[in-house]
Amino acid sequence: MYKTDKQKIVIAESQVRGILALEKVLEFHDVEIISTTDGSEVIDLVKKHKPYLVIMNLLVKEMNGFRLIELLKKLNGDIQPYIVVVSELNTIEYIEECYVLGATAYFTKPYCFADLSEIVQTLRFENSLKNSMISS
Repeated sequence: MYKTDKQKIVIAESQVRGILALEKVLEFHDVEIISTTDGSEVIDLVKKHKPYLVIMNLLVKEMNGFRLIELLKKLNGDIQPYIVVVSELNTIEYIEECYVLGATAYFTKPYCFADLSEIVQTLRFENSLKNSMISS
């Protein structure tokens, strides 16, 4: 018999209620959720837990969200997660900057739970395929 670990997601959100909303979206995805309101903790959490996905707010506490994306993209390739931004900042300049820096997707608040859930599932599937190709 073998043990399968759940895929992991790190949530970096400025408010606890934002974390709770995201956890509600993710509750049917059979993933392990690690969350923080402190942006300065995210890199260490990613290194420790190796999530396939980071869902983050640009306005997370203690670190500029753009800088956080840059740092996540500089991580070693085997632990570099997909990055989904969920933010109140809805100008085209902010959105474009996130994509230029390497974000996978950007949702403005209020966001559609179904759309976010779909991208989480798609990225989870893509990550599973990538991992199966690496282990073959």
